[in-house]
Amino acid sequence: MPKSVDSEVTDTTVSEETSGTYELGYHLSSFLSPEEMASAAHKIQELIGKLGGTISAEEPPKLHTLAYTIEYVHEGKKEKIDTAYFGFMRFSALPEKIPTLETDLRLLPRLARFLLVDLPPAALSIPRRYGSEGNGQPKGDKGPEAKESPSLATISSAELDKTIDELVV
Repeated sequence: MPKSVDSEVTDTTVSEETSGTYELGYHLSSFLSPEEMASAAHKIQELIGKLGGTISAEEPPKLHTLAYTIEYVHEGKKEKIDTAYFGFMRFSALPEKIPTLETDLRLLPRLARFLLVDLPPAALSIPRRYGSEGNGQPKGDKGPEAKESPSLATISSAELDKTIDELVV
């Protein structure tokens, strides 16, 4: 049976079978105004969307005191910051698009640092808490999502070692 023209058009949306799940944590410079910070976070969302990615979870950037001073280059000058806006996004995207995203992120002004992690399927079932009390410290209330999962309590040492080996690059 001959293919129709419509069936030959490639679909640019990310399918669950071919996509990977990633988590992006980032620090934006504290020199940004709240409006500029929101705009920078929106730009990161746009970069992910431009590559066909789908954001599944997000924590808007919040100002945190850093454990140590971060030095980064902005407009050819080294800058040091002791506080930064920290945010994260969990998203799905095609693995071949990730190097392009990393390159685009490096070109963003006032993005002091970022970490992009490829999440293994086992990590997706682990509930996570994000946020702070406003002082850079984790929330004290664990909430209902912090209950221990029965499947996690029964993981064998061999399975744990294998999962750790997959995470270590």
